Amino acid sequence: MRTLLAILAAALLILLGSFLYLGAQAREAVQQYLSPAASGATGAAMSLKERSSGLFSSRLVFRQEMVLSEDSGKHEEAPHVVFDVVCDIAHGPLPLAAGSFSPSLALVAVSFAVDPASDASVRDFFQRLPELAATRATIRYAFDRKSVMDLTVPPLERTLPDDKGGQVTVRFQGLTATAVANAAMEAVEGTLASPGLSLRDKDAGTDLDGLSLTFDSKMSRPGFWTGTYVLKAGSLRTVQSGGQALHLRDARADMGLLLKGDALDYLFALAATVAPENGQPVPLRASLETRNLDAAAMERLTALLRESQVPGRGAPDEAQMRAVGEALLKGRPQLDLDLNLLDGNALQALHAEVRVEELSEMPQHLAGLLPFLRAKAAFSGREADLLGLLCAIKALGHGLPPEQCGQVLSMTVENQVALGRLRREGDRLLADALWDGDRFTLNGATPR
Repeated sequence: MRTLLAILAAALLILLGSFLYLGAQAREAVQQYLSPAASGATGAAMSLKERSSGLFSSRLVFRQEMVLSEDSGKHEEAPHVVFDVVCDIAHGPLPLAAGSFSPSLALVAVSFAVDPASDASVRDFFQRLPELAATRATIRYAFDRKSVMDLTVPPLERTLPDDKGGQVTVRFQGLTATAVANAAMEAVEGTLASPGLSLRDKDAGTDLDGLSLTFDSKMSRPGFWTGTYVLKAGSLRTVQSGGQALHLRDARADMGLLLKGDALDYLFALAATVAPENGQPVPLRASLETRNLDAAAMERLTALLRESQVPGRGAPDEAQMRAVGEALLKGRPQLDLDLNLLDGNALQALHAEVRVEELSEMPQHLAGLLPFLRAKAAFSGREADLLGLLCAIKALGHGLPPEQCGQVLSMTVENQVALGRLRREGDRLLADALWDGDRFTLNGATPR
């Protein structure tokens, strides 16, 4: 009997010890999870505000501060947002404090609270839309510290005053996201999805349906993330105050930032169908590729821009930005652009390339870059389809009636052909442009 009691006592001590040990490991894991924000790497300042620990559970409260400004030089005019990130941690090996009997290092419930130090406009915003403040996340840590985060933003529907004295109705169908990270928080992949969002006032509105994002990213250099991202929207419809409507269907954007040795390549591709209310659907495909970006310079640029968004840091120093620009240009970057509208025989295609030749130092003025640039562009499209497309675009902005529009544009095309800016080959219009660092030519000749 005494042997059995001794064994039970030892097992209890081991279990209690495991809760204490794994509790410490869990707190460390949570702090590591939030370390990018704590270091200012996300453009926000985060600090540990409160810490408490127990046998089965712990709590960490972080204070996060950010400035909602697109202009880093106007921090004082931009809204300041301060909120608490509350992490309630249920320790493993069995996170009993969270009501879970599934073995894990920890189960963390994350909630958010707006701090009174936030600007009045920010506090008022969250008071009007309390569902946003009710955003919740759960992070489950495996014993090897790999983590899975599930985030939920609840749906909401509200009519709010706008800045023009009217009202806008917001219908948001909620959002869910999942992110899986490795132990070092250096590789993250996940998904995000929202059924829809609608914004409407008495004259205009926007409806977005079937939004999703998938991503696979990793920290290729300290504080610098690369990877691939796919953003999809089943439908995006906008109605202007005059009644004109534009509908974008089956939109997909593929984005990638890829590290190749000491250089970065940025890739962007967009595919969608533009469907006017009164007109034929227009297939749209576009791509933008920027190659040979110096990775160290991009890393420095990213750090400067992030630092500029932290309250009190101010805009980046001009000399620092100039040094970054010089390093980027010395890498001889190249940009390729493709834009295709319609398809088949009706295809309207534009291709452009720009590259930088060897550059020893950054010129004092932008005009000094011209001798180091090489650029070319080419356009091809069937004339009748081009005119129809341009008239359809003009109609969206209260343009001319279709018959009159066609006549006006035909006269414009004839004038451009006569000037040598366009040329005809059968029923198609073409144009080629070239800059060789010294001379600009259009269709093989200097423009008149």
